Amino acid sequence: MNKLHGVPLHRALRAAEARVYLCDDILQKVDRASMSCALETRAPLLDHRIVSLVLGMPEDMVVRGRTRKYILKKLLYRLLPAELFDRRKSGFRVPLGSWFKGRLKPMLEHYLDPALIKKQGLLNPEFISKMVRGHMDGKGDAAHRLFALLVFQMWHERYLG
Repeated sequence: MNKLHGVPLHRALRAAEARVYLCDDILQKVDRASMSCALETRAPLLDHRIVSLVLGMPEDMVVRGRTRKYILKKLLYRLLPAELFDRRKSGFRVPLGSWFKGRLKPMLEHYLDPALIKKQGLLNPEFISKMVRGHMDGKGDAAHRLFALLVFQMWHERYLG
C-alpha cells in the first residue's frame, strides 16, 4: 500500500483535501456568500466526529469503483429515495434563461437592440436578433451567449460611449 509519512495515501489525500480545498476554497466561498445576505448555513457532515470517523475508514468504504461516498450512499439508500442523492452534481446555477424572458427582458432588449448594434458596427445585428428570438421562443438556450453579449454591450456603453 502506498504511504505518505507512514499514513495510507488515501487518508493523507482526504485530509489534505479537507484542509486545503474545503477550508481554503469551498467553505470560504459559502461563508462569504451567506454572510453577504445574512443567511445562516450549516455543514453537518463536517462535524469533527464525522470527519474523524471518515478519515479513519478503510478506502473501500469511502470509494468503491467509481462510487465516491460509498458508505454514506449505502446508508441513504435505506432512508431516502435514491433520486434525491444519486445524481450528477448541479452546482448553483443562475437562472439566466428565465430571467432574460422575465425581469431582465427590458435590459436585454435595450442593450441588444438591432439598431444600436448596427450603429456600433462591431457585431452582426441579424444574428443576435435571431439568437434572442430563438431563446425567447424556447427554441434553444442561448442564455450564456446572451449574457456575454449583454455584458459586452454594457461595457461598450460605459467605456466607449
